[in-house]
Amino acid sequence: MTTNNATLLDQAMNYSDLPDQYVGQAHPALFDDFKFGNQRKARSDVSFGKLKASIAEKGVIQPVVARPSPDNPYRLELLGGYGRRDACLGLELDHIPFLLRQVDDQLAFEIHLAENLEREDLNIVDKAKAAQEYLTLFAGDYKSTALKLNMTVKAVRELLELNKCTDKVLDALRAEKIAPQHAIVLAPFPATRQDKTLELIINENWTVKYLKERAGKALIPLSFAKFDLADCNGCEHNNNAQFGLFDNVDTTAKCGKSECFRAKQSEWLDSHRIAIEERFGKVLLLSESGEKDRNLVSESIVGQEQFAQCTNCESKVIVMSDSFGKEGMLIENQCIDKICFKKCTAAVKPPEVVKDSSSNTTKEKSPAKATKSKAKAKVSTKLVEQHKSVLRQAANTHFGHHSHFALSLTFASLAYATKYTPTSLSSTSSFKELFIFALTTMDEVAIGEEMKKAVAYFLSTTHEVNGYTNVTDLLVDALSSDKQSAMPTILSAWQPSKDNLNLMTIDQIAQFCRDNQIDAALNKTDPSAFDKTIKQSKSKVIDSVMSADIDFTAVAPSTYLDLIQ
Repeated sequence: MTTNNATLLDQAMNYSDLPDQYVGQAHPALFDDFKFGNQRKARSDVSFGKLKASIAEKGVIQPVVARPSPDNPYRLELLGGYGRRDACLGLELDHIPFLLRQVDDQLAFEIHLAENLEREDLNIVDKAKAAQEYLTLFAGDYKSTALKLNMTVKAVRELLELNKCTDKVLDALRAEKIAPQHAIVLAPFPATRQDKTLELIINENWTVKYLKERAGKALIPLSFAKFDLADCNGCEHNNNAQFGLFDNVDTTAKCGKSECFRAKQSEWLDSHRIAIEERFGKVLLLSESGEKDRNLVSESIVGQEQFAQCTNCESKVIVMSDSFGKEGMLIENQCIDKICFKKCTAAVKPPEVVKDSSSNTTKEKSPAKATKSKAKAKVSTKLVEQHKSVLRQAANTHFGHHSHFALSLTFASLAYATKYTPTSLSSTSSFKELFIFALTTMDEVAIGEEMKKAVAYFLSTTHEVNGYTNVTDLLVDALSSDKQSAMPTILSAWQPSKDNLNLMTIDQIAQFCRDNQIDAALNKTDPSAFDKTIKQSKSKVIDSVMSADIDFTAVAPSTYLDLIQ
C-alpha cells in the first residue's frame, strides 16, 4: 500500500538521517508495505474491529516498526504493525508512533518475519505459513526453524502438515469451525475429498476421534502408489480379489489400510528426494516451501551470466511435491533468497523485443543481460570447506620448507600477541595484515630486526596478549606451570604488610591465621587471645597479626595461593 496524503511536515523529514532505534511519530499514510510482503495473509474482521476500537479509545500503545524507504528517504517502509497502521488510516488519525530501524534488506526481512510472528492474535494457519517461510529461509533446516518458532522439531513438522490442506479447510480452521487435529487428519487426502469431508465435519459435528476412524477406513486407489506394489498383491487390505464377483463394477484395486499406504508412499518419497538431491542439490518439499517464499530463476529473468552463477548457488533449489497423487513431481530452478533475487532482477536489462511484420508476432532480438555486476553464487559450506582443505594441502607442499614463510609467520605471531606494529602499518593491523606484510615486503634480515623491536615493545609497553589476557595473568600462569620449584619464591613474595592485610576482611584475616597456625602463636600466653583479637577493629587485628611470632616467609593467604593453579 502506498498513499500520498501525508502532511507537509511528515513529507519534509528525511528518515535516513535519523539514528537506529529512533522513536518518533509520522502520518500513517507515510508507511509503505514492506517490499517482500506481509507474512500475515488473512485478517480476522472481529480482531481487527477490536483493534480499531482500542486505538480509538486509547491510541496506539505499541509503536510500529519501520525503516527508511529504499526508494524514497522521505517515506517509511513498514516492517511490523500492519494492523495498527491500517486501523489508524481507517480512523483517519494524523499520526502513529514508530520505532525506526536503520537496517539492510536481509535484517529488515528477518525483523519483518519476527514482528509478524510474535503476535497474540496470530492464528494457527498463519503460524503454519510462518513455519513454511522460515523453513524456506533456512533451506530446510528444521532445527533452526524450530528455534525461531520456539517449538520442537516434531511440532514444526505437524504444523507444516496444515499446508497440505485446501483453502476451504484452512478458512474453516481460521474461523475455528474445526480443530487443528481435524485439519491434520484431512491433510494427506486429495483436495476433493478434503472439501467434501469438511462439509460433513461441520454439518454433522464430527469429533476428531470419529474422523480418524473414518479416515482409517478410507479406500485409496493403488494407481496412486509410487512404491513397488509387489507386497500389495496378496495383502488382505487389497480389495482387488473381490472384484469380478459382480457385473459393472470398477475393477481398480484399492488399499483399505490408508496408514500403511501413506507410510510406504512417504518412504518412497524420502528415497526419491535423496536421489534428486544427489543429482541436482537441495530439495524442499512443497509443504515446506510456499510459492510466495521463492522465485523462478532463469536466463530470461536474471540474464545469462548471472544464471551461470545461480546454477552453482546453494539458494537455487528444487521443490518436490508431497501432495496426494502428485508425490515426486518437481518444480525446478527455484530461488529461496528473496533479497539476492530482487537485486539480480533489478540489475537486468530486459531482452530486446522486435515485431515480425510478416507474421504480426514478436520475438526476442537479444536475451536479457545484467547491467550491473553479477551476484556471486552461495556454494554449500561442505563443498567450500573441501576445496579449502585441498588448497591447504597445496600450501603445505609449497611453503613446508620455505624459511622466509616461517620467519614471516613467527614475526606476525609475535607482533600480533604483543600489539607491536611496524611504523608503515596501521596501529590496528590484523594478524593477516602483519603476516602478508612480512611475507611480501621484507627480507629475512629486516624481519629479524622487526622481531627484536617487538620483544622490546613487549617488555616495556604491552599490557595485554592476544586480546584476552594481560601480561600479569600470563606470568601467573607461568608460575603455575612450575609451581613445585617456584613455591618458595611465591610464598616469600607475599608479606603481611598493612597494605596487603587491609585489603582483606576481618573474616578473611581470621581464616588466614587459622590456616597458617598464627592463631596458635597468638594464644601462647592467653588461650583466648585470638578470639578476643578478631572481635576488635581491623587496624588492631592487623597489628596483632603482624606482631605474631611466626616465620611469614613460608605462609600466605589461601586467596593468594588459589591463583596458582
